[in-house]
Amino acid sequence: MAAVASRGFSKVVENNVNGKERLEKLGELASYPHFHVSHSLSDFRSKWDYLKNGERDEASEVYVAGRIINKRSAGSKLYFYDIRSGETMLQVMSSLNTYETNDPTPEEKKEHFKHIHKNLRTGDVIGIHGIPGRTDMGELSVLPKQITLLAPCLWTVPREWHELKDPDVKYRKRYLDLLISQHTRQVFYTRSKIIQLIRSFLTAEGFLDVETSILSGLAGGAVATPFVTRSQSQNRDLALRISPELALKELVVGGLDRVFEMGKVFRNEGLDSKHNFEFTSVEAYMAFHDYTDWMRLTEKLLHHVCVEVNQADSLMVDGTQISFAPPYRRIDVQEELERILGPLPDLNSENSIPELLAICEKQQVKVNPPVTLPRVLDALIGRFIEPQCVQPTFIMNHPAVMSPLSKVNEATGKSERFELFVNGVEIVNAYTEQNDPVKQEMSFAKQGEQRAIGDKEIPPADLTFLNALEYGLPPTAGWGMGVDRLVMLMTNQSSIRDVIFFPVLKEAEAKE
Repeated sequence: MAAVASRGFSKVVENNVNGKERLEKLGELASYPHFHVSHSLSDFRSKWDYLKNGERDEASEVYVAGRIINKRSAGSKLYFYDIRSGETMLQVMSSLNTYETNDPTPEEKKEHFKHIHKNLRTGDVIGIHGIPGRTDMGELSVLPKQITLLAPCLWTVPREWHELKDPDVKYRKRYLDLLISQHTRQVFYTRSKIIQLIRSFLTAEGFLDVETSILSGLAGGAVATPFVTRSQSQNRDLALRISPELALKELVVGGLDRVFEMGKVFRNEGLDSKHNFEFTSVEAYMAFHDYTDWMRLTEKLLHHVCVEVNQADSLMVDGTQISFAPPYRRIDVQEELERILGPLPDLNSENSIPELLAICEKQQVKVNPPVTLPRVLDALIGRFIEPQCVQPTFIMNHPAVMSPLSKVNEATGKSERFELFVNGVEIVNAYTEQNDPVKQEMSFAKQGEQRAIGDKEIPPADLTFLNALEYGLPPTAGWGMGVDRLVMLMTNQSSIRDVIFFPVLKEAEAKE
């Protein structure tokens, strides 16, 4: 067959010598045509599963398509291909006897047949017009009358991951990872299922699925540094949200008693196995409830997800069997720290930080600057409490200074807050919301003092939110969960990069 006389190539193909040569050899075969399927491979297998060995359905003509996974031949007149679409495989048994062409002579037909099969290879996407049949050996197959090359693969596709010299290529080229790794595909199928389960659970509990702004003039609702961009038309800075919390609570003020939002949030922080610049969270708020109600719902949700995903209420994570069956262990933060370390100083005194730092020095606990009371307490919790939380555990009743948006229990002076840790990793953060505008403003002022001494992760006070509180926020319980980390648990993945299609890479990793 004649090759295309002249063809331009992309810069990528120009640098791919073998791919360029292949395109030139393919000529008019590589025309990237349209092709409409009559049946998915899954539908094909279901519909013609009844065929007996050696039987064909001559009355049915089908159009199916898929990517070539394997190719083999039994001489020059019979070729076999395994094609895949989604997770379904189908054999293609192409025989010269059943193949149809417009060639006037048998020799030209034979040459045409030879040409198309000689030029097909693993990785190519093909379309088949043919009939259903089952081989004498019992393999359900499509018998082509015609095969169309839909998209040639211009690179050699590894058969298995061990053939890849650079394992990080799965992050740079996720499409290649998905092509060759059934395990990776299964992780992301599971991720999709988990997201659907969370949405359906919250909807069934009466929550309204809402969307709030990703860009705003002020990023609040969490302690984190935002990404900042600039509006050309308004000539002002805007920030990507670090949490939808304040906006969702404003919706509760507006009369939407149960709301939730699942979506991306962005935090300008370090990259590691548990952190990515952008990640998926779900936050939910319900009026006329408190944080203890969210403990019950959290247990119910995670148990439900575990059973639906794993067909059991426990699973193996890092070699440990973790059970999501309620009830979960509960640890009071201050009581547990004092059980381990002895009495803590009065956290309201001016000497609380020096005294806690002395404990940290004695216990060899590192505190990242700037040294503020919340950071010191967080370091102690991270060292002495979080490692205990292999099985699902509620760490609760944090010191009030650690929870500026939480209501404080007047009897204990502790915040009505909990964090859920599993396998030593935080999955959920929740609390009874502070709905007193005066107390909330005072809490923002204390945060402002921490910001003034160098903690730039503390957001400025949100005056719009304070104004909303003045209209009356009902007693409300708020809850947030990291979806990516939950997927990591349910799929036994050690890195957040393995559950995000396109994770942010460090500069050296991002380079080819």
